[in-house]
Amino acid sequence: MADLADIASDFMDNQLAREVEKVRSHIKNHIGPQCCIECDSEIPMGRRQLGFERCIHCAEELERHGALFAEA
Repeated sequence: MADLADIASDFMDNQLAREVEKVRSHIKNHIGPQCCIECDSEIPMGRRQLGFERCIHCAEELERHGALFAEA
């Protein structure tokens, strides 16, 4: 007989599997734009197929900006 920890673990595993599948299905059906939404540079197809909307340079700048101004 399963105890509460086993039941909770199974529930969390199932919930995580559902969430991962939702993300995977969204990525499969979404191709990013041909040009960066920030600078209008062309985005390589491999990056677009992953759903990215920014070129690598703009994505790095956005991450740097976020790291600098992140709330502690």
